[in-house]
Order: sequence, then structure tokens, then C-alpha cells
Amino acid sequence: MSTILWIIYFTFAVISFVPVIKLEQVKNHEKYRVLWYLSISVFAWSATKGLASIVSEPTSIYYFSILTYPIVFIIVYFIYLTFKSYMNEKVHKAFHIFGITFFILNLIISITNPLHQWMLSVTLSQDINNETFAVVGRGFFFYIHTFVSYIILAISFVKIIRYMSKRTKIQEGAFPFGMILFSLIIGVQLNVIHVFFYTFSLDPTYLFVVIVTFVMYTIIYKRDFNVNLISSSRQYLLEKMREMYIITDNNLVVIEYSKNLRDRFQLTYQESSSLEDFLKELKKKAIIFTDIKELNNIPFNQKKPYLHMTSQSFSVSRFKSKGTLVLLYDETEDMKLIHEIEELRKKDLMSGLFNRNYLEANRKKLERDNDQLGVVLIDMDGLKLRNDYLGHPSGDKFIINFANAVLDLSNQYTEMIPIRLGGDEFLIVIKKTTEEKIQEIMAKLISVTQSDDLVENISFSYGYAVKKYKNDTLMMLMRRADLKLYEMKETHKEIKEKIAAELTKKLDAVSR
Repeated sequence: MSTILWIIYFTFAVISFVPVIKLEQVKNHEKYRVLWYLSISVFAWSATKGLASIVSEPTSIYYFSILTYPIVFIIVYFIYLTFKSYMNEKVHKAFHIFGITFFILNLIISITNPLHQWMLSVTLSQDINNETFAVVGRGFFFYIHTFVSYIILAISFVKIIRYMSKRTKIQEGAFPFGMILFSLIIGVQLNVIHVFFYTFSLDPTYLFVVIVTFVMYTIIYKRDFNVNLISSSRQYLLEKMREMYIITDNNLVVIEYSKNLRDRFQLTYQESSSLEDFLKELKKKAIIFTDIKELNNIPFNQKKPYLHMTSQSFSVSRFKSKGTLVLLYDETEDMKLIHEIEELRKKDLMSGLFNRNYLEANRKKLERDNDQLGVVLIDMDGLKLRNDYLGHPSGDKFIINFANAVLDLSNQYTEMIPIRLGGDEFLIVIKKTTEEKIQEIMAKLISVTQSDDLVENISFSYGYAVKKYKNDTLMMLMRRADLKLYEMKETHKEIKEKIAAELTKKLDAVSR
């Protein structure tokens, strides 16, 4: 080769070697491993072309030259795999089988070409030199090899051009569409001229493949977010973080998430999918919130951890790439504490029923969301007498027994909200109810609290009211129920007298 051709060759050989070095640091990532293999294959072609040009021994010249064809096919194979990987598409198993089989066939036919000349119409002889291969005829398998390679390249470029023409519209700093299209048109034209019309001194197919490979390296290394992240040494810092994290690109596509997040929740979710889908999968195993207000009126879940999610956009300035860092803080213990405090605030400690705080906090919501609201006011008979005659522990037990009966009933009627207003006064708020339903509930409550022993018997007076008018408030219903309660209490005076007499007998019996 002339000095100018050597300069061109050396320049392209160096260009083909750059991706091999640069991509070595990310070769363990499946998405970029295939591109690394492609870069190695292209550099291997550079090496064989250089060796074929400098050796003088005929056998070496022959095999360095003819082995170009299986190398070219494996490069075409890796170009297709690289494009599919970049588009996050799976490659069918049949294509892998075909590709490997056709490469082995290429290799065997090239090595045994002196016997049958199926690839090139040239035998191995002492007259072989570098100029020989510029004028030799082609065997039938050469055309099969060329046709298959062109078909695979055509499919590859059509797919990537369609994919990137859509993506360019929505992504900042998107794929250099013009660059790859220009490389394709010029490269194919020069290759067709070289193969069928005029033989160039330096194979334009080689130049074309080096350019395309370098363009793909530029696309991925310079513009792909994950490689940029790794190359900027931020990956190391992220791996040392205690917080669970998710990293997305500018289109909110997940390109990385922390090992502790994967291990803790046994995630098998594939990367390179949307953040929305990723979080949807994660929410099956955890409660995710960005503001604690989102958890208002949602029952506390003892079985799931609580993850507080924050997100922040950031960029890798060296590569002009943007993305989003999502941090997930485990707030489960804090949420448990808040839940316990909230339970103390809205629950009556002695009875386990809701208290006045709960009523006041939820009164307007109950009025707004329930057109068929009902209330029952309850006043226990004889609590003061028990406290006076048998002591406050007996009175407390009396309250707890009644509260347990109400709680058991609320498990059967989920629309019931049992509340202890204080002392011996109780309120039952019933959603979506009727007078008939209230009467049914109260009949069951009376039956489970009755006893033949007057001391053990839990007697109570009650009054109820049901929402009849749209403007009826909870307080209005309680006033109407209180009137009925007062009427029943008047009829229960004799019961209180009997309780007092029975308690006196019990007290006298204990004194003796």
C-alpha cells in the first residue's frame, strides 16, 4: 500500500480500537456487552488487514485475506444484536442458531477454500500476493455470504431508523439520526461499487464498518445515560448509599436500581422499562408515598413496609445527559409510631372503642359521604351504683364487658362505628342504615348482654335517629336520639331500683 493508504488504514485501525478500550469498563452490563464484542470483532478485522498487507509468505497472505469473510459476517451478526439490545428488544433464539451456524459454515468454507474455491476462485500457490485478491473471481458461496449479510444489515438499519425517528421527537439529545443514515447510504454505495464494479485499493466495506461501529459507540458511550453514570464514577457512590434508589433516564425509563431494593423485595423486574410500571410492581409489596397526607383515612397496614419516595432531576454534565434519581426511605418504624399515637388519640384506652376526638375529626366526612346515616345513643343503667357499692374496678369491668359486646357486633355489621363518649355514655354511628336495621342491631345487642343475674346483667337505655333530610347533621341526629333515650330512661327507673337492691344484698353477703 502507498503511504497515504497506510495513513488511512492506521487512522481507521486506531478508531476501531477506541471502543474496545472505552467499553471494557461496562462490558459486564448485558446491554453493552454485545457492543463490546462487536468492537473486538472490528478491531480483529483491522488486525488481519494489517497483517495481510505486511506479510510476504503466500500461505499467510492467503488465509489473512480469506478469513475476512467470516469476520465480516460475525461483525454483521453483532451489529444486529447491538441494535436489538439498544432498542430493548429480545432476539429470537432461531436467529442465534442461524447466526452461529452460518458463521461456522463461513469459517469452514474459507479455511478449505483451496480445495473447492466456493468463496474465491483462487488456489493456494507460491504466486499469491496482495494484488492477487483484487482481481480473483468469486465463488457461489461468496454471493450467498454477501446476500445474507446485506439482508441482516438492511433489517438492522430499518429497525433502528424507525425506532430512533420516533424517539428523537421526545428525547433531548437524542440519537444522531442524520449521522447513522448518512453512514448507511455512503457505506452501502461504496461497498456495492467495490464488490461488483471497481476494486478499491483499500476496502470501503472495512472503512464503512469502522465508521458505523464508532457511531454506535458514540451513541451509547456519549449519550446513553447508564454508561455516562458509570463512566462518571457516580455508580460507586450510589452503591454505597444506604437508601434504596431508582435511576431513570430523561424519559423516566428505569436504567438502574439498588441491590438492597432488589434483594429486600425479591424483585425480578427487568430494567429498561418505565418508572410507572416499576412502581406498580413495587406497590404490591410496599406502601409508597410522597407526602404523609396521602395516607390520611387509609387504614394502617401491619404487613407492608412504608417507603417515603422523593425524586430529583440531575445531569451528568460531561456527557450532557439528564435523568432522575428516586430515593426510597424506609419509614415503617416512624409510621408505626404515628399509628400508635393516632390510635391513642382517637381510641378510648379502657374500652378500645373510638372516642370523642375521632367523632369530631370525622363528623363532617360522615355527614358528607352518607345519605342514610343513623345514630344510637346509649346510657348504661346502674354504673354509678356499681361504683358506689362494689368499687370502681367493678364499674370498669362493667364498661369493658359492654364495649366488648358492641365490638363483637361491629364485626358482624361493618357499617357500625362504636364510640365511647365518656363515663357510661356510648354512641353508635351506622352508615347506610334504616330504622329496621337499627332495631335489628339493638335487639342482638340486648340479647348478648342479658343475664338472669341482675348483677351480671348489662342493662342500658338507648335512643336512635335516622337521617331523613339532606341537611340533617350528626349533631341534629344525636339530639333527636337523645330525646328517645330520655323516654326510655324514665321507664328504666324500676330496673335501677332492682339493681340497687341486688347490689346491697351482694355487699352485705361479702361483709359477712
